[in-house]
Amino acid sequence: MIKKRYAIPALLFGLAVIGGSTAYAFSPSDTALAAFSGFSDEEQAAIQQADDIRETAEKEAQAVLEAAGLTREEIMDAMRSYHEKQREEMDAALEANDYDAYAALVANSPMANELSEDTFADLVKVHELEKSGDREGARALRESLGLKGPGPMGGHGGPRLEDAKKAQ
Repeated sequence: MIKKRYAIPALLFGLAVIGGSTAYAFSPSDTALAAFSGFSDEEQAAIQQADDIRETAEKEAQAVLEAAGLTREEIMDAMRSYHEKQREEMDAALEANDYDAYAALVANSPMANELSEDTFADLVKVHELEKSGDREGARALRESLGLKGPGPMGGHGGPRLEDAKKAQ
């Protein structure tokens, strides 16, 4: 239920905050204009239209949050708290070698399609190595599985597990 309660504010916040970083990427500054010079006129028009849509969405999202009396800090705190609790529950499932609990925790995520009992067993091994302080062993096992980073499925920016398994 927590996911649903924070999903919309998180999305709106993402549009408002992350949109700001997107704005840097799409704003028609001199640097961006030079970067876009290799695009056709039609592509440049599409880039400009996307930037206009992002800017409008960002303003609308911020207005919705303000009307609800929400601040960025409140939303960030709620998201941090939720992710910390989720991580603790995932760690507990790994420590207990409880596939069903872990699968339930990732049921509504992209991880759900990639998780199997074999994959979970590998994640348990990585977790055990990290917990014992064998970070090098955990890193080596993650690499042999085609995963990056310390996250449960390879960390942010890591390849999807199914892609890593295909590469083996």
